[in-house]
Amino acid sequence: RLYCPIDESELLKTNIIDIWNELLPEIEYDIFESSNSEAILTADEIKGNCVQMKDKYDIYNKDIRYIDNYSLNNVTFIYNMIDKILPIIICLAVVLISFNCISDEYRLGITKNILAQPFKRSKYYITMVLSNFLAVFLIVVGTTLIMSLFVGTISDFHSFDTPILTHINQWNALSIKGMDLKEAYNVTLQKAYLGSVEISHNDLGKNLFNSVAFISFRNFLMQALLLFFVYTSFLTTISVFVSSIFKDKIKSLIVLIVINAIGYISSYFYPSIFNIFSMGNATKIITGSINFTLLGSFIVLFIGTFISILISTSYLKRKDITG
Repeated sequence: RLYCPIDESELLKTNIIDIWNELLPEIEYDIFESSNSEAILTADEIKGNCVQMKDKYDIYNKDIRYIDNYSLNNVTFIYNMIDKILPIIICLAVVLISFNCISDEYRLGITKNILAQPFKRSKYYITMVLSNFLAVFLIVVGTTLIMSLFVGTISDFHSFDTPILTHINQWNALSIKGMDLKEAYNVTLQKAYLGSVEISHNDLGKNLFNSVAFISFRNFLMQALLLFFVYTSFLTTISVFVSSIFKDKIKSLIVLIVINAIGYISSYFYPSIFNIFSMGNATKIITGSINFTLLGSFIVLFIGTFISILISTSYLKRKDITG
């Protein structure tokens, strides 16, 4: 039972009355007032609780079991892979697969044969980007799929209809005021979750109450894959470009490691600051824990990829790569 002042009780009633009437229409409770109640909730706390109630209600309507972030099943495994592991794996895979894709051809003399053919250097660069991108994307996605099937087999295959928290302005705004997860952790010294999603109770009630919605895990997964697709494309164009600059593949590897390390570390410690490397964390963007949206991320990544290709092809046209 929630105890709260009259104004806040009206707020609570407005937001969950439909849920209450559908679940327990035959139950009536007498009005209870007490100045010595166990817990007095503020309006923001009630709003945060309402969001959690709506999540549970969505699960109830879909007739699926509630799972938390510590449950062992295929859905939680994939979510945590996307949240914590795949951004790092994608960076490493791009670097390790493409760092010597052109620099090694200097050593083998392949570039001389290529330029002797009626083959434009821009097409050569694009071919390298596409081949390396496909290798990275298929390896990462394929490995994750196989591992999730294994986890589901030994534990549980959960429904892909599981609701995932998101922000309603993901596709009609470039930026939002997202949840501050670091501040929430500093206040409580522990992480809070709504299902698999890490949340800030304060922000859910105070800043995001009218801006949150729920999508199915299936929808979440499609959005995350699209974002990884574009993000991997961007990283691959950068990596292939760096490989074309250096004839020494060790130098190419070192430069790419430094670039990705600085980008990833800065995005980890400063997630709300505009950083193109932060756009590799699909869960934080989709769930509203970063200040830019899916729309903003796609636009920036497309522009970044286009500029990278433009600079790279222009550079290769002028560079003597036959020596």
